[in-house]
Amino acid sequence: MQRSRASLAVIALSVAIILLASPALSSAVSRADANAARAKADAARVKQAAEQKRADELVAETKALESTVSRATHQLSSVNARISATEARRSQLESQLAVIRRDVSAKRSRIATTQAAFAKRRALLGDRICAVYRQGDLFYLELLLDSRSFSDLVARTSFVQQVMLADQTIMVDLSEQRISLVKAKAALDQEIVTLSAKSTEIAADENALRGLQTDRASNLSEQRGAQDAKQSLLADTRANIAHLRDAVAAEEAEAARIERMLASGSGASHGSGRFSSSLTWPTPGHTTITSPFGSRFHPILKKRKLHTGIDIRAPYGARIVAAAAGKVIFAGDRGGYGNVTMIDHGNGLVTVYAHQSAIVVSEGRHVTKGQKIGEVGSTGMSTGPHLHFETRVNGEARDPMDYL
Repeated sequence: MQRSRASLAVIALSVAIILLASPALSSAVSRADANAARAKADAARVKQAAEQKRADELVAETKALESTVSRATHQLSSVNARISATEARRSQLESQLAVIRRDVSAKRSRIATTQAAFAKRRALLGDRICAVYRQGDLFYLELLLDSRSFSDLVARTSFVQQVMLADQTIMVDLSEQRISLVKAKAALDQEIVTLSAKSTEIAADENALRGLQTDRASNLSEQRGAQDAKQSLLADTRANIAHLRDAVAAEEAEAARIERMLASGSGASHGSGRFSSSLTWPTPGHTTITSPFGSRFHPILKKRKLHTGIDIRAPYGARIVAAAAGKVIFAGDRGGYGNVTMIDHGNGLVTVYAHQSAIVVSEGRHVTKGQKIGEVGSTGMSTGPHLHFETRVNGEARDPMDYL
């Protein structure tokens, strides 16, 4: 009987232990699941932030490529204009060469005719000179002595002088004409050589320009291909960023819900928001503000919107303390805000501590000024460790610097 009672006691004790342990076990499993889900959400947010950064880089790269393509197109047009000008010069030179060749041909023909006439007259003159030479110096004397009268002598003398002078004149004229024509031929030949050289040079320049045109066209094609690839990648990245914008929208909605929650009096006080003393700095030893309170250009939404608090740079795990004594009215996850603690300090003033890696106080607990309430993290809509700190009066965001 005693053994039976002892057994029942053991069973009852075991059941009691199980019942007592069940809430803790359930709580542990729930917290682990929540932490795992939060870790996945944080990883997704980091990935989304990386996608946003890559998208911004792609936008800049695409603009640079567009500028490069525009410049290459302009250069290609310039090269085409130079090719057209070169071809026009080449056509003009070819026309000039044709005219010069015809002129040279005509002058060569005239030179040949003159040379033939010169050769004939020189032959006749040579024969006469040879005859005079064979007859000796008495040839012209005998011609004169055969005169029948004085007037015949005068006539013969004049004739001899005219013949000799004419022969000399013909020789000089023919010689000068020949020299002139030879010089003209040489000058024309030189001009042909010069123009041919220029034509060859222009042809080489034209070939070089055509090669440059081919290179530019190839370069332009490659750049356009790269631009198309960038645009395609940018489209994919923008699709991923849509998720990020959805998250931002969720953060804004969460901020609005927090405002409504505090304004409705759900666990929060109401009043003028006046505070008898200054709030203490919420991250001891870390005072760098990376984003102040007020209107700012949102890097993701690409528009101006109200930043409802201040962002304080601090490393992971840095201590977060209560800015003043008060009651914890919320401690948990708030979507884009990540892990959040809200403390009501009375008279409508509530401080908000967002993106924590760990929360060490629970809802309903009273805390003292400077008491540790959590640790810095990067949960929620955050791309790096920092504390997002807000001061709200009856739910409306106010500049925390007016209270610190």
